[in-house]
Amino acid sequence: MVSDAWTELRRDLDSGALSSESLAAQSIQHVEAMEPKLHAMTFCDKDRTLELARAADARLQNGERGPMLGIPIVLKDNLHWKGAPVGNGSHITRGYQAPYNATVVDRLLKAGAIPIGKAAMDEFAMGSSGEFCASGPTRNPWDLDRVPGGSSSGSIVSVAAGYAPFALGSDTGGSVRLPGSFCNITALRPTYGVLSRFGVTAMASSLDQVGPVARSAKALAAGFSVIAGQDPMDATSANLPEIERLQDLKPLSIKGLRIGIPREYFGEGIAPAIRSVLQSAAPPLSSRQSS
Repeated sequence: MVSDAWTELRRDLDSGALSSESLAAQSIQHVEAMEPKLHAMTFCDKDRTLELARAADARLQNGERGPMLGIPIVLKDNLHWKGAPVGNGSHITRGYQAPYNATVVDRLLKAGAIPIGKAAMDEFAMGSSGEFCASGPTRNPWDLDRVPGGSSSGSIVSVAAGYAPFALGSDTGGSVRLPGSFCNITALRPTYGVLSRFGVTAMASSLDQVGPVARSAKALAAGFSVIAGQDPMDATSANLPEIERLQDLKPLSIKGLRIGIPREYFGEGIAPAIRSVLQSAAPPLSSRQSS
């Protein structure tokens, strides 16, 4: 089987061929080079990031292993990371620093993930284009003249641009799904309650969900396996049985599965190019079912 990028990254960290500190330093350098164009980040703390990376290297050298140990990550600016600003894409909350960690952030930190900073977002998550952050619009890394989608614009762009292989956004009505689609990145809005909302600035509390973002389903599953699960600080959180199975996601055969394409997707208003892509995708899926 040909190795994917996530498997190779995890293997190199575990074998010592790559250090977390060098990986974090590369991420920081990439942010510094690209941010004048992309505006995906609102806060970085280089010293803190490298300190966390060195601690992860010590754990790796002591033989500890884990799906997120030593991996750089990016956090949406509505997630609490103790000591870091929580700007929510707004001037209103400028100067506010998180006094505690959001549960999902805390679980990633304990798993050895390395935050490289906070990601830009539409103000208070009220936007779907990434144009309405108080610090200015975020750009789509594939075409700077196009919007990246929102409200989790910075989280998605940070992964698409290669700042980090994993990020956290949040999703109420499409806030990771839209930019994931616009920037060709895997993004998930989990079933309500699977991820704790404690420490997340609410846009619409009864609908909000933390949304993991990654370059592949395998990388997303690795991070999701760490952050999912019941949390006593969130009464609506739920336990997800056998979540550890996602730590090393294996491909499954689609033979025998039925794939549905809703008629409503082909209604009035659909762009011809989108219609063509959907129609061309159906025959290959049909042939794979029986192969």
